[in-house]
Amino acid sequence: MGIGTNPAITNLQTYNSSTYKLSPIYLNGISIQVIGKNASGDLTVRVKFDDYNFDNDIRMCGDIVFPPEIININTNVDILIDKGGTPNRTTEKKDVFINPSIISTSSNTNLKLFNNASITLENESAFILESNSTIEMSDNSRFIVKSGCTFKAKSGSNIIVKGSGKIIIENGAYFCIENGTNINLQDYLSVLNFHTGASLNVNTSVLTDPCTCKTSISSIIYNGNGSINQYQNDIYIQNETITRNRYITGRNIYVGRAVTTSKPQGDVIIKNGYFVIFDAEGETLIDRGFEVESGAGFEVIK
Repeated sequence: MGIGTNPAITNLQTYNSSTYKLSPIYLNGISIQVIGKNASGDLTVRVKFDDYNFDNDIRMCGDIVFPPEIININTNVDILIDKGGTPNRTTEKKDVFINPSIISTSSNTNLKLFNNASITLENESAFILESNSTIEMSDNSRFIVKSGCTFKAKSGSNIIVKGSGKIIIENGAYFCIENGTNINLQDYLSVLNFHTGASLNVNTSVLTDPCTCKTSISSIIYNGNGSINQYQNDIYIQNETITRNRYITGRNIYVGRAVTTSKPQGDVIIKNGYFVIFDAEGETLIDRGFEVESGAGFEVIK
């Protein structure tokens, strides 16, 4: 049992009849592991007080607060933040006696997603990145915000995306960035993707505190070589030699020698050593005249 198990070792919760909520679950670094058993049946138990590692996939529900520590979501670990199935309020909310889940950091939490790790928000769940806290994403890690869910980053918080890490705001999802949030999209494949229908706001039926979110995607300030992407237009890649890693998004994407009459005809070549991701909400068409040199690569996702 530990921070990444269900159940975890946590505080006793109490119920507030005015807010219709249980008090938060404060995660901690206590873990207990049985490591041996002798012939007499005696157990050897290892107890740690500084174990902040998620080593296995887990579904998390409730009002949960991460401690002010370095929290490691290790390689290939998937965390689903979802509405629970156990009643935790005394009045109905959308026909059930269950509150949506809200996961928040403490000041000075450093939440690290290692390679291929992921966090997914479902069923109106919310994630709040507090001031002076950090989320750091590694190669091919993903933070996915589904319809009705909210990602909120407060002023003074830090979002760091490295390699091919990505934050995905899906149709119907909410993303709130306050002034003073520090965003670093470090590498060319490090992206923040806003799908059509995503909102720069919070789901006010879940988060009722006043918010001062950025009102336009163009006003979101970031540094690094990555990009903030939208999917509004069809994209035509023609007569291009690609000599850097690229993440290309569009409503539909067309790639080849003659996929549009608005550009001169010519092959599309990805040069040795570079990688391209084609990410379309609709279709990606690869036509004649597309060449990938030895040592180069591409991926089509949807």
